[in-house]
Amino acid sequence: MTGEDTSTWNGYLNAHRRRRAAFAKAGATSTDHGHPSAATLDLSDRDAERLFAPVLRGGVSPVDAENFRALMLVEMAKMSTTMDW
Repeated sequence: MTGEDTSTWNGYLNAHRRRRAAFAKAGATSTDHGHPSAATLDLSDRDAERLFAPVLRGGVSPVDAENFRALMLVEMAKMSTTMDW
């Protein structure tokens, strides 16, 4: 849908950015995230890649799943600030 390689961390984030841009072009001004907690986790790209790899393969531990959700909450917030959302 985006032309991005979503099997890589950067490609995954770029796919999110492209979809956000499409929604913004259609008039969207914000996003809605249904996370089970407000936990956040800000990781370096290298550490995020390490967490993303097993998430992509499936079968991650509950701790890694929560860490990924917490990481994505931070990444979505970062993207929102660059879009003035």
